[in-house]
Amino acid sequence: MKPLAFALIALLLSCRLATAAVQEIVLLTLAKPGSPQRVVADAFKDLIERQAGDSFVVLIDPAGLRSGEAKAVEEVQTNGAQMAVLPTPAFERFDPIVRVVAFPFLFRDEQQAATILDGPLGGAILRDIETIGCKGLAFAEGGFRHLSNNIRPVKTLDDLKGLNIRTPSSPINTALWLALGASPTPRPWPIYAELEQGLIEGQESPLWLIEKYSLHTVQRHLSLTRHSYTAHLAVASLKWWNTLTPTDQARLQAAMTEATARQRLAQRSQEAARLTLFAQQGMTIEAQPDIETFRARTASLKEMADYREPRLQALLTKMQEAALLPAPNQTDQAQPAAEAKSIAPANLPQEQHENPGPPPQDGRQESPQASVDRQPTALELLDADEPLPPAAVQPPAEVEPKTEPEPAAAQEPPPGNTPTNQGHSAQAAD
Repeated sequence: MKPLAFALIALLLSCRLATAAVQEIVLLTLAKPGSPQRVVADAFKDLIERQAGDSFVVLIDPAGLRSGEAKAVEEVQTNGAQMAVLPTPAFERFDPIVRVVAFPFLFRDEQQAATILDGPLGGAILRDIETIGCKGLAFAEGGFRHLSNNIRPVKTLDDLKGLNIRTPSSPINTALWLALGASPTPRPWPIYAELEQGLIEGQESPLWLIEKYSLHTVQRHLSLTRHSYTAHLAVASLKWWNTLTPTDQARLQAAMTEATARQRLAQRSQEAARLTLFAQQGMTIEAQPDIETFRARTASLKEMADYREPRLQALLTKMQEAALLPAPNQTDQAQPAAEAKSIAPANLPQEQHENPGPPPQDGRQESPQASVDRQPTALELLDADEPLPPAAVQPPAEVEPKTEPEPAAAQEPPPGNTPTNQGHSAQAAD
């Protein structure tokens, strides 16, 4: 009996040790299922738990959606939460370098945005935010913001004159629409009731958000202005990251790189269907507004105080130069058509996944493993006279390639005059 008892005790101890070895990763998104942040988080959870379930279990928003985005960043900084996927504006008060991503009319299309953000310039942002205690892992896609309104179709500057447009509360958003001749009105989210009652004439947001909140049911006209690109940052607590082994760091990085790539494909695969839905429900869709004139009219916004800091100017200039380069394959992106019958899903380009390898060595906080091929941070871009070399691109290691659709966002009925039915906070929606 004694040998059997000892064996049972040993088995129980080994089980307890194995259980103790599993780390809980609290991952914050502050978003509902179906939103870009949650699609990334769900994909990451699936990937890392299938690949390294003996080491990690992911808890997504365990405290709910109540905390604000700034609080979520602070939780990651202090290791109160280990990871987060949040819109880039959430990081602005901590590191203004992220502002360059949403500069008006910066990117031509989604594929160009992904190429630039996955390359050395986007990598410089990811490394720069290490100075605020966050390990930058990848960019996810919230999509381009477009203009809708109830007054008239918008194609030219003349069409924008005097339009009362709800915008997020930020200097660049206000300045953008003032430069284009409109009348911006910063308001908190949700805005369905205000649009329905005519208190505001229009709004600007990505297509998924228009569908999610049924704004197409209270807006007559949509113009595909692509005036600002919305990105989401996937980050980890640097305090926590630096306690991990290089193997675990590589696993987590590879899983997040794959998760954001899947989210981008899922997001783009639904854009044409959304346009079809809007057109079928009566919206007019202006697919080719005068974007070049809009871009020229807003070029001087680069001199705003928000972008005047030399390192922001340097990075924004380099991104603008990169965006002027011709697309490697002009057929990769299909233009959505104005008529519902002609709108069809485009052939989606294959994403390239960068395997970042060992984590780079931060200037102030020593990482367990330094990269000998570290690219310059945004702070060092001013000294870069030569164009930055292209990033090495290869499929992420040890992640099983599996195509997963984006979790369907439940279609919410028009909330009428009850804004609380809308769900998200103003920050989460914008």
